[in-house]
Amino acid sequence: MIKMIKATHGVDFAAVGTSVINASICRCLKLGGKNVPAFIDVMSALPHPDHTGVMCNYGVTGDFPLDSNSSVERLHQTDAILKHISADVGMQVNSNVVVSLGLLPTAVAYKLFSSIYKLGPSYLVSVLPTTSTAEYIDDGEIVDVFLITVLRSDLGMNVHAWGGNNQQRYNFVMDKNVLGCSANIGHAFTEEMKKLAITKL
Repeated sequence: MIKMIKATHGVDFAAVGTSVINASICRCLKLGGKNVPAFIDVMSALPHPDHTGVMCNYGVTGDFPLDSNSSVERLHQTDAILKHISADVGMQVNSNVVVSLGLLPTAVAYKLFSSIYKLGPSYLVSVLPTTSTAEYIDDGEIVDVFLITVLRSDLGMNVHAWGGNNQQRYNFVMDKNVLGCSANIGHAFTEEMKKLAITKL
């Protein structure tokens, strides 16, 4: 479904996931009777556009559209923001800073990142492409791939996307108080993805 949306609307892979996540958050907030801001600050871990053939990611932060006139408008705005970030000459500097922070002792790095998270972002998302073929370990097929993390900072939510054999899985890790006890972001995500899939330009 993601590939179809990507091809239909001429956007990048990461834009589809990020846009649908934000549409889901918007839907849950509205259902809970909460105020919905026009934009939401997001930290994303994305594949580096100039990677060397191995997995190489970079972290970016930005304000992405949350409330929007339509799902398609949100998608194209998100795509434009991600493309602008990718073309930014400061991206390489940002990547090098993150790598340098990773060389610090864990206790020091944790304090630095915890301080940064207090100023934002609202959530962290890692949107990585799935493998296109079946993968095997010791002659056994990997039938499912998912990530689990623990919220250890002021981040309200972590979203991880990965998968194998053309099966993409999105995992939402969040405190129930973020969107309200009755919010079902998984259901909202599925509905918003379907909506984009049947919407034409």
